[in-house]
Amino acid sequence: RRSRRRTRGKERGVPGGVSEQFGYDMRSKADTATLTLLEDARTGKRLIVANAHLFWNPKRPDIKLIQAALLCAATKAFGEQEGGEAPEVVICGDFNSIRVTQEEFLNDRAKGFLAKMQMGDAADSGDAGAKGPGDAGTDGQGDNGSKGPLDGAEMAPMIDGGVWTLMNTGGVSNIHPEHPAAFGSSTGLPGIMSGLGGLRNALLADKTTLPTLTTKTSTFNGTIDHIWTSAGVDVAGLLDMPYLEREGGPDAFVAIPNAHFGSDHLAIGADLVL
Repeated sequence: RRSRRRTRGKERGVPGGVSEQFGYDMRSKADTATLTLLEDARTGKRLIVANAHLFWNPKRPDIKLIQAALLCAATKAFGEQEGGEAPEVVICGDFNSIRVTQEEFLNDRAKGFLAKMQMGDAADSGDAGAKGPGDAGTDGQGDNGSKGPLDGAEMAPMIDGGVWTLMNTGGVSNIHPEHPAAFGSSTGLPGIMSGLGGLRNALLADKTTLPTLTTKTSTFNGTIDHIWTSAGVDVAGLLDMPYLEREGGPDAFVAIPNAHFGSDHLAIGADLVL
């Protein structure tokens, strides 16, 4: 059994051009995804549903970004296997990523790139746009999917995280602080494209903010679970978060898992129309 596990680890895909150490870091992770191709028997419309779990560690956003890129590439390739018109896409799961870049977990090199982006020096440079059409932007108003105070009279603008940027715009510049080149884990890697174009976060669905949280522990709470959809998928409704029905709302919601919630994540769900 251990031998088979080691073999699978060596065969896990990593993008070309990464450093040897970063390739090892990627292959050593056991995060997974499932892909399902559905077809409407009446209309012939096809839909790919991908469900994924990305690496947990907030100190390695570079790994999460590449995992998300590999997930997008696998989803695209899966949809091309049978030819014909490209199917619509739903990519959901535990991305272990809030909306914005978390400066407290960046190394010094990445913090330098973040500062440049916050000053606007890097807004239009790099191999793939760090922002794109349909991106709501980050204006420092706290729409980041995580809970916490905004300190200081003059706060630097929040920058969308690498995973969010990739999924929402379809590309991430190599000067984004969570890109392996800027992070320093694989400095020769160019900008990354998802191959799927910009996707929409279903949890926003006619709202301006994400749910307050999808997980809560003794040390962290935030929205790290997401549902991303392509343009041909409409959101008809969302599953209500359980803390909305409780006195005190999310602030009074206790850490999970507990006697009432068996997982450390709350369920997210959406009614989708193809």
